Amino acid sequence: MPELDKDILELWRRYTEEKDPQAREQLIINYAPLVKYVAGRMGTNFPSHVDESELISYGLLGLIGALERLDLARNTKLETYGITRRKG
Repeated sequence: MPELDKDILELWRRYTEEKDPQAREQLIINYAPLVKYVAGRMGTNFPSHVDESELISYGLLGLIGALERLDLARNTKLETYGITRRKG
């Protein structure tokens, strides 16, 4: 399993085993800064009419999808999985 903070591991456990919606929400909140960071970096490659807030919105949708699809048993961090999916 990836090296994660103990609290984050507990959130992942509650989300994957119990389908706890509060754990899901906390995971989204925890990883949201990563979305903003990636959107900011990607924004420099887009035309000026593409608003960074749109990239963040799409990124949050991608984050939610990644949360639902990530298999922690494969020893992959969400950050790695999400970046790979973004490139694909």
